[in-house]
Amino acid sequence: DSLFTNNGNARYLATNNSWGGGGYNSALDASIKEGAELGIIFVASAGNDARNNDLVGYYPANYQAIHNNVDHVISVASIDETGAASSFSNYGTETVDIAAPGGSIGSTSPNNRYVYSSGTSMAAPHVSGALGLLASKNSQATSTELIQALYSGADKENNLRDISKGGKRLNITGSLEVLPKDNDIEPPTISISSSSSS
Repeated sequence: DSLFTNNGNARYLATNNSWGGGGYNSALDASIKEGAELGIIFVASAGNDARNNDLVGYYPANYQAIHNNVDHVISVASIDETGAASSFSNYGTETVDIAAPGGSIGSTSPNNRYVYSSGTSMAAPHVSGALGLLASKNSQATSTELIQALYSGADKENNLRDISKGGKRLNITGSLEVLPKDNDIEPPTISISSSSSS
């Protein structure tokens, strides 16, 4: 569950999965669970069909990968610029974990262009990026602790209570505040030697 492998090298923190469709796949399910055992978080877009994922599973967002009693699959709904749920966003108080901005988001496009797109595929990267920012604050934190900080620092909005678990909306400032700082890393020491010649 550490951000580092046994030999001290950094490992993958998370994968961003801005895609969906098709049914359950046992091989993919097993791969996501294997990744979770290594501490890899699977961030997924909740889908753009304005439907309840609690009733009809949407994959890969509806997979579960429990490690250290925490699901390492994070399903992300979309909110618009007002903070309301996007009209197209899938939802689910049991299966959608958090909401993030997904309306008219600027992104790169082929041929050196920028475009504005809407969808839960635009919301999920906000959560993936937030996890990366949290890890940069505390490189000793486990992926379980990063997920817990993500949720603990999230805003709980009444207007999202039917959209995501507990009506949670991404708040990176709040999550950074609840995650302990990386106090174990000491600043490098500088050694200065002098020599004299006669």
